[in-house]
Amino acid sequence: MKLQVTNHDYMNTGGGCMVSIFTIYDVQQNRTLYVLINEDGGALSTADYISTDVEFADNMLIDSFSIDNLKSTDNNFELFRDCFIEHVKKDCRYKHTSYELRFEQLPKELQQQLTPEYREWHEEHIGSYYETDGYKMILDAGFRSKQE
Repeated sequence: MKLQVTNHDYMNTGGGCMVSIFTIYDVQQNRTLYVLINEDGGALSTADYISTDVEFADNMLIDSFSIDNLKSTDNNFELFRDCFIEHVKKDCRYKHTSYELRFEQLPKELQQQLTPEYREWHEEHIGSYYETDGYKMILDAGFRSKQE
C-alpha cells in the first residue's frame, strides 16, 4: 500500500481519554482510510468510528497494533510507528508527560540522538525502553555522570 497522511486530529473522547485520528489516502486503491490511536496502540480502518456516528463493525478493521507488541517486522509498522509518534508529541504536550518506547519504535531522527555507548549502558542499567516526548530523547542522568 502507498499511503499518505492527509490530516491529523487530536481529541478528547470524554473522561480525559485522548485519541489521534489520522486520515490516510491509499494512492493505489484510491480510497480513504483512518488510523485511530490512543496511548496503548491503534487500528487501521476503513471508517472513523470514534469521532463520527459510524458504529464499529469487524469488517472495517484492516490491521491493529498494541504499542507493547509493535515490531519492525509487523505489517504497517512504519505507518503505525510514525502515527504513534505524532500522537505522542501531542499527548506529551497536552498532558506534560513522556512515553517509554523500545529503540525500534523510535523514529530514525530520535534513534540517531543515542550513541552506541549510551544504548549499551542504557540497556544494561535501565532496560530496553527509552523515554521521549516525541521530539527529543530524555537521557538518564546516571550515564552523564559516569562520563564526567
